[in-house]
Amino acid sequence: MHGVLTALASAGWPAAKDAQSAPATAVAPRVGLVITASARIRPGVWRIGAPDDSTSVITVRGSDIELDLRGVTLIGSDSSASPDAARGIALRIDGGRRIRVIGGRVRGYRIAIDAQRVRDLSLLGQDLSDNWRPRLWSDSVHESLADWLSYHQNDRREWRRYGAAVYLDSVVGGEIRDLTVTRGMNGVLMHQSHRLLLWRNTIRWNSGVGIGLYRSSDNRLLHNRVDFNVRGYSHGVYRRGQDSAALLMYEQSCRNVVAYNSLTHSGDGLFLWAGQSTMDSGFGGANDNLFFGNDVSFAPTNGFEATFSRNAFIANRIEGSDHGVWGGYSFASTVAHNTFAANRIAIAVEHGQDNAITANTFAGDSTAIQLWWTARAPSDWGYPRYRDTRSRDVLVTDNTFSAHRVALRVGDTQALTWARNVSTAVDSVMVLRGDTSGARINTGDGPAGSARARVYGARRTSAMRPDAARQLGARARAAHNASCVLPPFDTPAAARWRVRPLMDPRWAFCADPLVRGREHIRIGAWGPLRPGERDDAPARITPSPWRVRVVTWDSTADPRRDTTGLFARPPLLERTIATLDAVWFRPPPAAPSGGTLPQPSHPLLGVPGERWALRAESDVRVEGTAAADLIAISDDGVRVWVDDRLVIDAWAPHESRVDRVPLAPGLHRLRVDYYQVDGWTELQLRIERPTYP
Repeated sequence: MHGVLTALASAGWPAAKDAQSAPATAVAPRVGLVITASARIRPGVWRIGAPDDSTSVITVRGSDIELDLRGVTLIGSDSSASPDAARGIALRIDGGRRIRVIGGRVRGYRIAIDAQRVRDLSLLGQDLSDNWRPRLWSDSVHESLADWLSYHQNDRREWRRYGAAVYLDSVVGGEIRDLTVTRGMNGVLMHQSHRLLLWRNTIRWNSGVGIGLYRSSDNRLLHNRVDFNVRGYSHGVYRRGQDSAALLMYEQSCRNVVAYNSLTHSGDGLFLWAGQSTMDSGFGGANDNLFFGNDVSFAPTNGFEATFSRNAFIANRIEGSDHGVWGGYSFASTVAHNTFAANRIAIAVEHGQDNAITANTFAGDSTAIQLWWTARAPSDWGYPRYRDTRSRDVLVTDNTFSAHRVALRVGDTQALTWARNVSTAVDSVMVLRGDTSGARINTGDGPAGSARARVYGARRTSAMRPDAARQLGARARAAHNASCVLPPFDTPAAARWRVRPLMDPRWAFCADPLVRGREHIRIGAWGPLRPGERDDAPARITPSPWRVRVVTWDSTADPRRDTTGLFARPPLLERTIATLDAVWFRPPPAAPSGGTLPQPSHPLLGVPGERWALRAESDVRVEGTAAADLIAISDDGVRVWVDDRLVIDAWAPHESRVDRVPLAPGLHRLRVDYYQVDGWTELQLRIERPTYP
């Protein structure tokens, strides 16, 4: 441990203090308690609920305060309550300097620790597991669009609606160490928070984001285990991730160092986005971050997703993901000395510029590197109006490729340099299509055994600009040299983990030795499931078969304006189906022209892609004396009647949303009216007995 502390101090970071003796004052917690001087909360289990999300149990105000929570458990809602019923804030830190919180366990709150406008904050050794998390509506058969997350706008503090174990707003300087966060939605979320050291934290088995940064720069994230922060995955069925991630970095988060972390089995290992201001103006980005020695394997979507920005990815491991690196519109970035294995596409970059891919090892990816340009960008993007977005000036050198279908696939990319790469057991070393003018292909420069490239349609007329090549190489060397201020992983936990040497034998990073493979991701009704954990999904009540009538509509019978006579129109189809359950972007295929409709393999086979409506009727009996939940998930509009009484009215067009009402015991008549305009279709009608009372 001494080596770690010494290295941190040499890097300009204060060494972690040993726990000091507890202050003499012992205080019993209560809603509204305000701490203005160092204090100790009386040890014990305290069940103190908060009535709403603006209420805090304990508030710290002032400077030079140490709050001792060792031996204290704060419980906001009982473990038998639904996890999405958690409310309030356990500990609020409101301004001040040199605030130190030691120990404690907090569960059952929307936000466990909320710190705002603090200079030099230390959070040491808290267990912040089992706080707020939402019900997930995707299941093993198909996903629900209602589960997708959106972190794009937080200038209005929108992230707070998702809850967090720790929420930091305008916190500058300090240390977050030895936290444990499991079975929640988000771990540590940071807004406009800078120069923090986050290390040795365990943030796993959460359904949203492990660590999130928004407009947060110059932070250090070291030696953290941030795994299984995931949703939107069913093995062998769909792999969407739904914007969950081990590490989220958004909106002008710059100059952060992320090193020696395990960021595996999450929606993305890293989800980095320049931010809406860059998308609108073309300027800025989440730039100059260094990702060194991390394991981002087994992401359903991307090991690293880093877009519209300039960054360095050095000596990481990326295995078993859909994309190892997705770098859309990235520029002046370096990907060097990484190990890629068994990804569908190891590196995929569209519209990238001045990037260097050098000294990496690729093995068993279907495609190792894919670079391309497309003519059309979304009409609502300002970025391409202000920036050159050609795919150009890419340096691919000194890499080793083995067991791929294609090592390099290029479309409409200019000034590519390929040199000193080694390929073994590769079907096609290179496939070039479209405008590849200025490409410099030099397959003969590699060591003996390099395969001969099969080049299709390449126009090799000039070399990459020498100055650009020199600059890219200098950036790679600078990123490597900068990483040497980071400490080796020499904590006792290293003995339990598999340690891998990197470019220098003095440096190593951690990977979980027990769980390797995406098939270990299991997601239940409330989030990812740990090995052996049972899914706590509610039991479903099945109505009688639904009697369904589907009609099409046009401007003369637009249900957004008037529903009069909508279902009196001639039916497109009438059918009896077992479940009311449809989620798709493109509808199931209809019968071929002139043919007959086959026995439907999908209950709504034959509906069009847009402008259709459905009326479904059924009966259901709720046994016993307890009410059930009637749940409608819809996109675009839905109305639900129970015994001729309108109970859900969500008729205005909307993206996927969840409406739920209680359904009393007894026999009921159900009617559902639904319409689809275009785009995504989602209609699910569920009746469930709540898991939690």
